[in-house]
Order: sequence, then structure tokens, then C-alpha cells
Amino acid sequence: MSLPSNVELGVAETVIYTVPFGTVAEIQTIHASNTAGAARTFTVSVKTLGLTVPISPLNQALALDEIAIAADPLRLTEGCSLVGYASSTGVLCLVTGTETVIE
Repeated sequence: MSLPSNVELGVAETVIYTVPFGTVAEIQTIHASNTAGAARTFTVSVKTLGLTVPISPLNQALALDEIAIAADPLRLTEGCSLVGYASSTGVLCLVTGTETVIE
């Protein structure tokens, strides 16, 4: 996967983005939007070395047509992933940023 990445979250852990081998990623924004007909809960986390750490404010409930945004820059090294899940289908997650090849 490359940036930007746009993925619908599943009820099981869904990989949103994985930093490719030999690169680092600077994540600028992560948007989560509820496109379903009812409220949804969701969580987006960073997964690295077997640890999964939720990103605040991306661990919450979303009303119909609501959007949550995390705009704090996030630096991820090769092999790290952004993962997420939702209470049901209808939560889309858009990640923007840049990838830089490690020299």
C-alpha cells in the first residue's frame, strides 16, 4: 500500500497502511468518517513489534455522517502498520502523508 490510503474498516482488525521495507512514512492526517445509516464505534491504532497502541482521538463513537480527524504528525518506520476496526461496516479511513526511501 502507498499513501494516500483509503480503506473501509471491518469488524475484525483491518490493515489500513503498512510502511514498505526500506522507507519511513510521515503521516499528516488520518480521517475516519461514518457513511453508514447509524452510529458506529471505531478504533485506529499503530501496530509495531507485536504491540498495538490506539491513536486518540481515533478511538470513539461516530454519529451518522460524522468525521473524526487526527492531524498530529506521526512518523512510522518500515514494517509499522496502521490498523483499525469498527462496530459494523460503514466507517471509512483515509490516511495522508509521504514516504521517504531510507538511504
